[in-house]
Amino acid sequence: MAAPSLKNIRIQFIFNVCAHYRKKLFEELAKKYSINYLFFSGGEEFYNDGLGNQNLGEFTGRYLKGVDFGPHLRLTPGLLPEILFRKTDVFIKCINGPVPLLLTFLAAKLRGIPFILWTGLWHDLQSKFHKMARPLVHQIYKKADAIVVYGDHVTGYLAGKGIEKKKIFPAYQAHDTTPFLQQVSQQEKDELRQEIGIKTSKVVLFIGRLVDEKGIDTLVDAFAAIGYAYATLLIIGAGKKERALRVRFEKINGIILPYIEHSQLYKYYALADIFVLPSVTTGRFKEPWGFVVNEAMCQHCAIVLSDAVGAGQGGLVKNEQNGFIFPEKDSAALAGILEHLLTDDVHRQLFQDRAFATIKSWTLEKTIAGFDAAISYVLEKKN
Repeated sequence: MAAPSLKNIRIQFIFNVCAHYRKKLFEELAKKYSINYLFFSGGEEFYNDGLGNQNLGEFTGRYLKGVDFGPHLRLTPGLLPEILFRKTDVFIKCINGPVPLLLTFLAAKLRGIPFILWTGLWHDLQSKFHKMARPLVHQIYKKADAIVVYGDHVTGYLAGKGIEKKKIFPAYQAHDTTPFLQQVSQQEKDELRQEIGIKTSKVVLFIGRLVDEKGIDTLVDAFAAIGYAYATLLIIGAGKKERALRVRFEKINGIILPYIEHSQLYKYYALADIFVLPSVTTGRFKEPWGFVVNEAMCQHCAIVLSDAVGAGQGGLVKNEQNGFIFPEKDSAALAGILEHLLTDDVHRQLFQDRAFATIKSWTLEKTIAGFDAAISYVLEKKN
C-alpha cells in the first residue's frame, strides 16, 4: 500500500493551552499534516504564568468550554463528539488533563485509531493525586501506540518502567528562537540598566514563577554567600514568595521586577551575564524542561541549572560543556559556580559563546522530527 500524502493524514491533537512557546511548533506541524487542535484548559494550572492564555495560531483549532471541579478535574463536553465521531487517522494527546487523557485514549482504542502520547514527565511525582493516578498512567504508557518525549531524560524514565524503547521518540524541546535572537545595542542595554536601576557591571538573571519548586531560595542563598558588590541579582516574575524575597533583597544587591511582556524579554536576557534556573523537586512538580533556558541561550547568557531541570538532563545543556549543572538545593555548589563565572571573564565568555552556538542549531526541526517519526511508526504499524 502506498504511503499517504502527509497532508492527507488527519490528526486530532488534544493539548491544554496554546502557549507562546508552542505556537510556532503547532503552526509548522499544521503545514505538514491535516491537524485539528483542541485545547481543553483555560490556563489555570498552577505552573502557568498567566501569559498567553487562550491564544491561537495559524492553524485549525479551538478552545473547548469547560467546567472545573477542583485543581485536577475539568470537564469539557465538547471533546466527546470530536474524539468519537470526527474522521481521524491519529490521535496525539499530551500527558496533562486526566479526564481528556483518559477519554481520548479510550476513544482511540474503541475506534482502532493509533494513539500517541506526548509527555515530559521524568519522575514519579508524590502528591496524593499523582500517586492515585500512577497505575492508570502506567497502563497508558504501556498501551499507547507511540510516546513522544521531551528528551533523553524522559526516554530513560520510561525505559526504566519497562516501556519499549522502539515506540519512544524524542522530540527535543525547541521553539521559535527568532524573537530572542534580536540584537540589542549597547545604548539600549545602558538605557534599560538605568531604567531598572542596575549599577553593577555584572548581572545574574532568573525569570519564572516565585514559588518553591523554582528553587529561588537556593539562588538567593548562593548569591548572598559570594559577596555581591560587583553583581546584581535580577529576578523577573511573580508568585507567593515575592513578599519574602523583597525582605531578603533589602540585604543583597538584588532587583525584583514583575512579569515582562514576552515580546520584550529578549532585552532583559541581553542584560545578563549568567542565567540561573535552580528548580527543585516537589511532590507535584519536577521541571519537565524550562524554555527560559532556550531563550537565555539566544542572548549569550552563561547557563547554570540544577540537576532537577529537564533541559539539563534531556540533551540541551551538558555540564561543563555548554553550561553548568549543580545538585538541586545545594546553594554552596551554586555559589561556587557563580563566583567562578563572575570573576573569570574569559571562562564566562567561553560558556556564553558555547551556549549561543548550541541554541543556533537547536531548532524546531528537532522537535518536529520526533513527531514525524512517531506518526510514521504508528501508521506503518497499523497497516
